[in-house]
Amino acid sequence: TNTQAGSGGWAVSGQADSFPSTGQTLTADHFGWTPQVLTPRPGLAAGAPVSTVLDGGPGLANARELASATSQGRYGSAVLGAGLRLEVPVDTQPGTYTGMLTLSLFPVD
Repeated sequence: TNTQAGSGGWAVSGQADSFPSTGQTLTADHFGWTPQVLTPRPGLAAGAPVSTVLDGGPGLANARELASATSQGRYGSAVLGAGLRLEVPVDTQPGTYTGMLTLSLFPVD
């Protein structure tokens, strides 16, 4: 729910960090997504899909847009989601890999 004052819209971006495990680390470019707006209405738009490095994309090693709202779509609540994709090389060692996905909300004028 956006409670920011102002007349502009907003954007939500996400960025992953590395997924370390004992003996091996998967970099964040192995993690991608297909953004979704689960409460569609005028002025809301999902961000572009982000492919993983194994599919020739950049992954989420740098901030990528999850969704945005224009000044028309900025009010009220919006439910966002994403189909997440973690692709690992065939020689990845078994184990528990832990990482973090950080989401940030920014005003857009």
